[in-house]
Amino acid sequence: MKDLNNTDTEIKYPALSAVICDLDGVLTDTETLFIRAIDHLLVEENLSPLEFEEARQLVGLDNESIWKKLNILRGLNLSMEEYTQRIDLLARDQFEKDLAPIPGAIDFLSSVKEMEIPLGLATSADRDRALLRLRLMDVETMFDVIVTRNEVKVAKPDPSIYIEASRQIGVDPSLCLAVEDSRVGMQSASSAGMYTVGVKTIWSTPDDFDASNAVVDKLADIDLQLLFPSKSTGADSFVAGENK
Repeated sequence: MKDLNNTDTEIKYPALSAVICDLDGVLTDTETLFIRAIDHLLVEENLSPLEFEEARQLVGLDNESIWKKLNILRGLNLSMEEYTQRIDLLARDQFEKDLAPIPGAIDFLSSVKEMEIPLGLATSADRDRALLRLRLMDVETMFDVIVTRNEVKVAKPDPSIYIEASRQIGVDPSLCLAVEDSRVGMQSASSAGMYTVGVKTIWSTPDDFDASNAVVDKLADIDLQLLFPSKSTGADSFVAGENK
């Protein structure tokens, strides 16, 4: 990976036409709240809470995959239907009390809209859960397209969800900037042919970003102007972070 602050290195960037974001981990720290809800459920079932490295294995997964992983990690003796019903109640309580946008998330989305760049969402969450989270942050109307787990047959890391989002937004995948935080999410967006930027979180490790084109510490480090020259009046840099 290259340090973009190195002015001796000439780096060429694609001219993109749309932004497609992940939700959990990129716009809000849902993972921390959701792991808290899972730990609550495990304790109710007389099972031990997840260790940090165990919890990391759940980041970016859809509901069914999380249920399957919990059965491996803890032998959770619940049907997926019962698990889903109970975790939804626990998570909703956590979200309604504590869900908030990650610092810089609203500014990032606002910048995309101000530059009149088409904006999509591609999330592994089921539609009802995703819309609730967006409503709690008051950002639901900012997206031109919202694609959830319900709209595709196969979840991330399969590229289907990003391909569908680009189809709905009317932009070829190769012209889309995908913003992700998890290994499975970046594999999904990269396999779809998108220019993928990974945003670091407390749950991520360097290896998680192997499929990304660039890595940033925070959303504010993404310079939209350089990647979207047709929408800008001139820009100097892309990210104050790492690039491949």
